Amino acid sequence: MPLSESAHGALLVARDAFIEQQDYGIPDFKSVVETHTVEGTPERAAWDAHILALTDALEDDKPFPEAPGSTATAASGKKKKKSSPAAAEESEQQKRHTRIRFQRKLDLEGAPAAGEVGPGRTNKQQVGRKRDTLVDDLIIEEKEVSGKDKAITAVYCIACDHRTSHRNPARIKEHALQCPDVATIFPTLFAKLVQTNADRGNGVVPPPKVRTKQKEGIVPGNSLPAMDVDQPLPDASSSTVKEYFTPLKMTDARQALLDLALFQLVICAALPFSFVENPWLINFLLIAAPNYVTPDRSAFFIRLITEQLSAFMLALQRFLSQRVHLTLSFDGWSSRAHDEIYTFHTTLPSRRSFLTAGHVFKGVSVTAAALFDVVEKRIFSMFAAVSYSAVVGDGAANVRAGKKLISEKYIWIINIYDPCHNLNLFLKDLGKIFKAELGIISAISNFFGQSNLGTAQLAFERARQGINTGMKSASETRFGTTYIQALAVKLCMPALVTCVAAGTIIFATKATKRLIPYLTPGATHYGFLAQLDCMVKLFEAGANGITALEGQNTTCADVFYVWVTIAWHLNKLLGDLNAGLVSYRDKVIEVYNARFDQMMTESSHGIFLFAYFLHPLYFQHGGLKLVMPALKEGEKFDLEKYPELFKTFRNSARAILKGEQTRTGKKSKSDADRLTDQLVRWAVGLPPFHQRVYAVAGDSPLEYWKGLQRDSNADVLATVAIIVFSIMPSELCDERTASLLGWINAARRSSMTPEHLIATAQLSQWYKFGLTEGNYTHSAAANVKVSDVGSSSTVASTPSLLDLLNDDNVAPQDVDREALEQALFNQPDPYDLAETERVIRSSNRWAVEDFVRLDSESLKKLIAPEKKKDADVVALSQAPTAPAAATDEDWEVDD
Repeated sequence: MPLSESAHGALLVARDAFIEQQDYGIPDFKSVVETHTVEGTPERAAWDAHILALTDALEDDKPFPEAPGSTATAASGKKKKKSSPAAAEESEQQKRHTRIRFQRKLDLEGAPAAGEVGPGRTNKQQVGRKRDTLVDDLIIEEKEVSGKDKAITAVYCIACDHRTSHRNPARIKEHALQCPDVATIFPTLFAKLVQTNADRGNGVVPPPKVRTKQKEGIVPGNSLPAMDVDQPLPDASSSTVKEYFTPLKMTDARQALLDLALFQLVICAALPFSFVENPWLINFLLIAAPNYVTPDRSAFFIRLITEQLSAFMLALQRFLSQRVHLTLSFDGWSSRAHDEIYTFHTTLPSRRSFLTAGHVFKGVSVTAAALFDVVEKRIFSMFAAVSYSAVVGDGAANVRAGKKLISEKYIWIINIYDPCHNLNLFLKDLGKIFKAELGIISAISNFFGQSNLGTAQLAFERARQGINTGMKSASETRFGTTYIQALAVKLCMPALVTCVAAGTIIFATKATKRLIPYLTPGATHYGFLAQLDCMVKLFEAGANGITALEGQNTTCADVFYVWVTIAWHLNKLLGDLNAGLVSYRDKVIEVYNARFDQMMTESSHGIFLFAYFLHPLYFQHGGLKLVMPALKEGEKFDLEKYPELFKTFRNSARAILKGEQTRTGKKSKSDADRLTDQLVRWAVGLPPFHQRVYAVAGDSPLEYWKGLQRDSNADVLATVAIIVFSIMPSELCDERTASLLGWINAARRSSMTPEHLIATAQLSQWYKFGLTEGNYTHSAAANVKVSDVGSSSTVASTPSLLDLLNDDNVAPQDVDREALEQALFNQPDPYDLAETERVIRSSNRWAVEDFVRLDSESLKKLIAPEKKKDADVVALSQAPTAPAAATDEDWEVDD
């Protein structure tokens, strides 16, 4: 993959150091090459060969060869532009910066003396504020001339040459904290920066001196009693109530404490930064703490964001350093200013997620290589790659390729395709069958979203007819909500027909008149109702499947179970002559098989099927097509006699074990052989698996396998199973953070920089939830029954003037109302169904039937249990209160 500009620059710095410095040898140069290139790529091979060529040139006193990539422009055949004086000066500046960067790296990272970081500097006596040497280490200063011919001092980042026109320490530190090149090229300097900021944020380092000038509030409309804020302060030993409530002297420490409290209020309540300068807040503070000096927002937020973010990152680094089998997930999001932001989350085996980092892509394409570069520089540079066991992302081409790069370099990291995104595309594929009906549903919903009068009339009629469910909206990115929207239209249809017939709801405009035949008794109306009923039935299992997998406790086994449940439900519907869906059978199976195959092939090691096999509940009652030959204790097994499905499980287990041994550096062939033996024991039911007691409420597969770690007949398989069930297979945490970012990035905070948006989200989550394992009691559940999507009673909103008057003088005359109505009520593809265009192979057999018997009685009892104590769903990742009764087909697996 092509190298980034920063990576290529770092390699050139190392090359110059290798040529010019006698104490900078091949190992140092080789280390830099390994840091900035990926093993097995042409770039790595080219730089390895370049090291050898340079060595030969040094030994034979020959001219040095050009660095790889340095002659790319010439080789491309493009004519070089004539160098202008400005361009020559810029080139000289770049060379000077390269030399300074190299010397700074030697000073900072080479051999720091007595634990100190920083180049040797003169000890000149200076007058005024003490110079911040850490800032000196982070920048290169240049004397330049501004556009007004005024001499200025420009400041460049030591790692990436990011330029600012003033030496503002707070902004310099803020940039360095977010700059991936600082962390990569100057790790020791970056560590000191984080530690210094964290110490100040945690109160270890004294806070800076506060201003002595107090801001003035405003005179409120209702007069407040005057307060004498200049009265003498009480002695520290005062004990009376009056003296107790007299304002205390504002020390630097107390000022810092109040500053932090105010900062946390703004961050957690998502208030605009200008709130700290609101005169009404200043009035409140003058009364509550007269001696508190209200801060200036520009310096206040830059300083505290930098300090608190450093404290958070350092605390998170310590918190995660002792944990393994973490899950990395990432997803993209766009701000109001159309900044391309990617969030990166780390999820613990306990399912607690942390927003580990966010990256803003400015002026560059978000390619797989760019995502991989960010993961290496922003995540793995601070949190060890060996702590992670999986990477999760959606189906976007760059994300899929980026995950592949990660799992190829770090073979113990399992590549996971986000199942919620996959199910969303599955529903979109089904939606193409009902594209015309979806257009009508969207138009009806949009009408009531725009008309307060129509909503009020419909609510009145629904209440009269006893219909609890009102109209629902749908999200384009969450197609499962389309099922809820369609079901709402279906349930509200009797009330809609009544309102249209009575004239209380009128579709009078050009764009909405086309809806009348669908809401008036007749052939069009009844045909639409029939199609609407079919669509709701076919969408239900997939929509409920997405809801099931949105649970925080979801495992990889639950993902496969949801797909089994969907096939079981659809197979039952499509085979029922009374349901009226027989004609859709072949098309639905084609759509299902395409998305099921995508899920199976785009994730490493068949992880979802393998987890289903290792899950104690699903293994016994999930209908697996695994018929094992009889085997007694002590009897040798012949692998060739075992079914192909078992060999598939064996290959998955061995691949995961190989990755784990690579991660730990403890390779053992004997463990690989023992793994096969333990897999046989698990599949056949030999000790310690002869009694699979999995009936305690709240048990999880992870806890089940942790209990077998010390059993010599199960320890290796338990190691593999613990990895499998530690993985969080969904990137739902990224979706939740995207919602949080959207809330923070509201209209009144739209001017926030994307970096501050990310920092605000990180700090908000830290302040609210801390750094804990989490305690999640929610269990994913698959509900295959048709159920009313109920809602609380709807309160009718007051009709708007536009509804009541419907007059042109209410709306601006320059608005093309007809075009707006066409966009709302006559969209050709309101749900962006074209996104899922793909070639689908024809089939009339469910792909999941290669692994599971859909007619299994035990599977039927698991998916659709008989009602007991009003239980309508079977919890995933949690066993029922008593083991299911054994059947003949179950005996084949458990014997």
